[in-house]
Amino acid sequence: MSNKLFLVCPFSDVENFLRNEYGENIFFITSIAAIFEFKDPGYLSMVKHLITEEGIDEIIIVNDTSCRFIRAALNNESGFGTHYETIIRQLIDQNMPTINTISEFDDKVIKLEELNIKRQAEVMRNNHLFGNEIINRTIHIGGLITNKTKNHIINIDIQYQKSLDNNTQK
Repeated sequence: MSNKLFLVCPFSDVENFLRNEYGENIFFITSIAAIFEFKDPGYLSMVKHLITEEGIDEIIIVNDTSCRFIRAALNNESGFGTHYETIIRQLIDQNMPTINTISEFDDKVIKLEELNIKRQAEVMRNNHLFGNEIINRTIHIGGLITNKTKNHIINIDIQYQKSLDNNTQK
């Protein structure tokens, strides 16, 4: 049985939705828009301890289509001036040509969330506490975009997770 750790936004309130899909024996850590920088050594140590003690072999980054931070950034709303919002705005700026080709706002939300999840996976892969486990495939990284109101889940493929060897990872 796979022990899963979900990285979620506390404001998206997806924990019960995910429990209904994946069972009760799953774990969560939260951060705004599921953006984790893992810079605090004490926090890193606690997360690593959780992963080790609970035998976590799958980390799943989750964004819900209701995420107010993603939606506000796409609407160019001022927000709260958090570091997390800055990261979201940078993702928008870096991917503006792609985002502008999408006509429906909800589809733009999904695209930005996909970009956010892939960015987060890369941050984790490059982290000294997680990177080796991810590269060696002892911890699988996945992504989900959820839509609680429609009871829908989109799986996000993280390219380097299992299909690529260490020399061709992106």
